[in-house]
Amino acid sequence: MNGSQDHSLANIFTLIQEGNSPHTVHIPDNWLQGRTAFGGLTAALGVNAMMRQNPSGAPLKSLLVSFVGPLGAGAATIDTKILRRGKSVTQIVADVKTGTQTAAHIVGTFGTGRNTSQQHVPAYSHADQNRLDFPPMDTAALAQADIIPAFLANFDIHWNGKGIPQSGTKDAHLGKWVQLKENMRDYMAERLVMLADVPPPLMMSHYTDPIMASSLTWSLEFLQPPADIVGDWHYLDYRLEAAAEGYSVQSGLIFDESGTLVAMSRQNMVYFE
Repeated sequence: MNGSQDHSLANIFTLIQEGNSPHTVHIPDNWLQGRTAFGGLTAALGVNAMMRQNPSGAPLKSLLVSFVGPLGAGAATIDTKILRRGKSVTQIVADVKTGTQTAAHIVGTFGTGRNTSQQHVPAYSHADQNRLDFPPMDTAALAQADIIPAFLANFDIHWNGKGIPQSGTKDAHLGKWVQLKENMRDYMAERLVMLADVPPPLMMSHYTDPIMASSLTWSLEFLQPPADIVGDWHYLDYRLEAAAEGYSVQSGLIFDESGTLVAMSRQNMVYFE
C-alpha cells in the first residue's frame, strides 16, 4: 500500500478520495499518541471521508466525535453513511474502525447559508480586548515536558507557559500558537480539526509525574467556513471547566492569525494515575 511508504497527510487523504466506502487508510507510527492514533487525525479522517458524501460543498458546521477505542498504527477503515440530506443541512456519520472494532464514531453537520435570516451576531475577535487578549506569536515560549507524544513532531507549537503536562502547576488555562508543518491548504477543514485537538488534557498540569489521559467525547463548532480562514497559524485558548473522580471537561477557542474566532471546542476526558 502506498500509505505504508508515504506518511504524509496529503497521501493519507488522497487514498480516501480515490476509494469508495468503506475506505482503507494506513496510520503511520509518527501520528501516534501512546498506543492510539492522535485523536485529531482520527477525526480528520472521518471528516475527509464524509466530505466525499457531500457533493454540494456545503461547509462543515459542527462535528461530534465519540472516541470508542484505540486506533493503533497500521490499516484502518472508514465507513460513511448519509443520515439526512435536507435543503440546507446534510448530516453524515463516519465510523473509523480497526479490524471489526469501532475506534471512533463521528457525526458531521454540513450547512449552507439561510438567506432568509436577517439577524447576525458576529464572533468576537482579538480586537475585542474585553473578551480575550492573547500574546503575539513571537512572544510565546516553547513548552518542555518529560514525555512528548510522537504526533507532536508534526506541529510547530509556541506555548504561553501555562498548562504544561507534568509541571505540577495545577493550571486551569493554557494558550498556544500552533501550525501544521505540512502544507494542508487543500484540506482546510481537516487541518482545523487536527489543530483544535493539539492541547493536552489540562489535568496533566496538576501532576509532576506522567498520568494516563484521553478524550471520551468531543464537539467542535465551526464559526467560519474553513476555506475562509486566514493564515497557517492558529491561537488556541483552552480552559479546564471541571474535574472530579477521574473525569474532566475542558473547552477551547480557536482563532486564526487575524484574531478571528473560527471554532469552539468542548471535550469530556478521563484521567488516572
